[in-house]
Amino acid sequence: MTKSRITRRVFVGTAAVSAFSISYIPRRAWGAADRLHVASVGAGGKGAGEVRDSAAEGCNIVALCDVDESRAAKTFGQFPQAKKYQDFRVMLDRQKDIDAVTVSTPDHTHAAA
Repeated sequence: MTKSRITRRVFVGTAAVSAFSISYIPRRAWGAADRLHVASVGAGGKGAGEVRDSAAEGCNIVALCDVDESRAAKTFGQFPQAKKYQDFRVMLDRQKDIDAVTVSTPDHTHAAA
């Protein structure tokens, strides 16, 4: 049986370099979108803050949903490029470009959304 020339030190060093190089390569090289496409269920009230936080983080707000259009009117106005919905099921069926969804609804409706 021949003895392996790879020492533990060489193995750990190679693994560290590999892990760093994967995290260092820009996302565009892997084919990922530059910005995350986010939708929001419950865009009025507390949801308005979550939508603003997502936009501040560099996310692209693509869809907003709220059953009460008057309560979400301010958020709808801040993101005119986002499509507006009253039913999250319709939004999820029609919008195929959504990467993530924030759910800001009462507790008993979280599971369905």
